[in-house]
Amino acid sequence: MDYHLLSNKLKESIVLATTLSELLLNNQKNLGTSPSEIDRLRVTLYRRTILISEAISQLLPVSETEYFSLASIGSLTRVLVESYRPFYYLTIENIKDEERDFRYLLFEVYLLIERRYMIEAIRNGNNYPDLQTDLVESKKKIRNHSYYKFLSTTNSKHIYGPLVQSIEDTEKEGSKKNIEFSNNFMYILTTKWKGCFKNDKTILLERLATYEINEPFSDEDKKMMENRFDNFFNKLMSNYVHSGAFAISMEHKSNFQINHEEEEEEEVEFYLNLMISCCIFYLITATHDLLKLCQLSQNNDLIQECEKAEEGGLVFLSILAGRCTSVETNP
Repeated sequence: MDYHLLSNKLKESIVLATTLSELLLNNQKNLGTSPSEIDRLRVTLYRRTILISEAISQLLPVSETEYFSLASIGSLTRVLVESYRPFYYLTIENIKDEERDFRYLLFEVYLLIERRYMIEAIRNGNNYPDLQTDLVESKKKIRNHSYYKFLSTTNSKHIYGPLVQSIEDTEKEGSKKNIEFSNNFMYILTTKWKGCFKNDKTILLERLATYEINEPFSDEDKKMMENRFDNFFNKLMSNYVHSGAFAISMEHKSNFQINHEEEEEEEVEFYLNLMISCCIFYLITATHDLLKLCQLSQNNDLIQECEKAEEGGLVFLSILAGRCTSVETNP
């Protein structure tokens, strides 16, 4: 699938997602009751995905001689991938409501600690009393939550085990307990807490089940996808796109020439196709998630539009699996 087809698929995906978002908002209003915190968060995060996708679409070149910022498109693509994780982790993954509520509380604490670190860094290490007080209160909420009490009394091993143990240990540390709590919390949440605070690669592989593919991905394909996703996300979208050398070189030559007279032009189009198809994949996956969760799968119009648009997302998966052989999509 070439650049122009992909960019059109992205536009179709955005129109579909916007229609679904408005339908969900209207449904909430028509219910006559206040939506839960999770319900509001779900729609908010979905809208955020749409807005990022719209921004990417608006940055894409239209004419073949138009100059554009490939580095900016790459930056927003990374933001889009990272935005899907809390959407899935907090509002979509099939877990019980009690655990979902507990996860949401943990995520709030995660954001609070991140904010504290940021403000203290800006203030040259000076503590921010209000955030310290909020942190103490948040820790109390965690320990008083019914799901935490269940976890702390069960003898079976579970994915929250290291976190529960760390919190219980810090209760014995006296005046140091709040600092130790925040440091251990962040470390366990982002490093050791495998299977719960899932990374983007793990979530990508889990969401493959959303797509009905004529040739299902084999274990070998999935291993290839893991490796290529690491290269795409950790190398291309982090180190490469955001480096001065990449930005300068790509901005210098990023007027879009579809005729491929030079090798540099093929490189530019490949990066564009990779980023656009990635955007479509996450936007359409989120749309699939909501159609299923909100029991809108009987809406034939939405389903048909979703199936048409997802072809663009499959390009991203095909690139990761090494299945693409065309000039436009072959790494």
